[in-house]
Amino acid sequence: MLVKVKIYYFEVFGSGSITLELKNNATVTDVINELEYRFGQLFTEKTGKKLKEAFESYFNLFFNGVRIDLPADIDHKLNNNDELIIVRPVGGG
Repeated sequence: MLVKVKIYYFEVFGSGSITLELKNNATVTDVINELEYRFGQLFTEKTGKKLKEAFESYFNLFFNGVRIDLPADIDHKLNNNDELIIVRPVGGG
């Protein structure tokens, strides 16, 4: 099955749009594991944090437009052509 991931952190993930081919019945865990495999080392070099920990603490995740929370939704099942958007929160004042 194919899952589209949009990650707005270009310094690590490049263009920000990645299509992952995952097994049927994949979960958010599988997406994070694949991203960790592909980008984990570079992410840690750039941020000093592990990818999964950062997704749980510092990023906002949206599954098909609906916000999800990690680790509570880590086992959420995915379907073919689902979309996961991962963004860093913006602050200012």
